Amino acid sequence: MTMLSAEDILSEVIRLIELTLKVPADQVDIDANFETFGINSLIVMELMENIEKDFDVTLTPAQFSNVDTVRALASLLERLLAEKDGETGGATPAQSPANVAPVAQQPVSTPAPAVGAAAHAPQTSSLHQATLAFIRDRYGIDLPQASYASMDDIVNRLVLDHTGDLLRHFGISVAGDGPAQRREAIAIVGISCRFPDAPDHRAFWSNLMEGRNSIREIPVERWD
Repeated sequence: MTMLSAEDILSEVIRLIELTLKVPADQVDIDANFETFGINSLIVMELMENIEKDFDVTLTPAQFSNVDTVRALASLLERLLAEKDGETGGATPAQSPANVAPVAQQPVSTPAPAVGAAAHAPQTSSLHQATLAFIRDRYGIDLPQASYASMDDIVNRLVLDHTGDLLRHFGISVAGDGPAQRREAIAIVGISCRFPDAPDHRAFWSNLMEGRNSIREIPVERWD
């Protein structure tokens, strides 16, 4: 069957970037480095998830890290789709972009859909597994290998259950960290001073104890 053209793939990638980054399609520079879009690791994971759903391919963080522009990402997807097409004998992606005309297919018998709660149980995708591995390697946090419905579920579990671990990773102290601080005694080992009618601290203290007033007019010679 007919594969998507390079132009179709590029247009769909631009649409997904517009959807994920909330950037108008006409402002997406396909040759600009991804860093100019302000993409962080969480946005990358969301974009990869959208790409996997839309093109029905598996895109790993390692593969994504090897591309740095929209054009390069579209080329990577073109190669992945071609490889998949070769493995499946020319089958097109399960979800064709909206601007591509559908291709007629022969009816295929499919298993009956599951019923009950099992039909709606979220499945941990390869992207979610890669995200859990990324969090474990980067932050040293081992999240439960449970079924997550979306990337938001993973982020919520990370932030709610491991706030202290994240703060410590970025060098931010957390209340209760380290041994309790003790109050140390302070010893004054030296003192000196000079005031009117008090050339040293002993004379100053004596003047204070006697209530002596040492305030007077400024001597005239000070104004020369």
